[in-house]
Amino acid sequence: MYPPEGIARAFLAYPRFSLVHDADPSWWQWRAGWERNRSFLYVGMTLFETDPVAWGGSEISGCCDLDEILALWRALRARFPAVWLHNSACEIHTPDSVARLMLSAA
Repeated sequence: MYPPEGIARAFLAYPRFSLVHDADPSWWQWRAGWERNRSFLYVGMTLFETDPVAWGGSEISGCCDLDEILALWRALRARFPAVWLHNSACEIHTPDSVARLMLSAA
């Protein structure tokens, strides 16, 4: 259970990430973006309605190389070890398993 403030700071500390929309009126509206050459990513914030409120995940959209998203993910996992990637079917992946999955689909 990670606080949304810590996750937001981690995204914004990653090189080239910037705030797109602050957490006003709530963390559900928070957005950050990243650009490098032709690559870009946008991330948002979902919450667990616990007390205190906890980060529930971040939807990711964009267009980038696999190694770029894996680098971001590894940076987040260095600070927050329980961060996992899952798809819309809720299949949970490690950095290595998502790389294998993407390479097998190519």
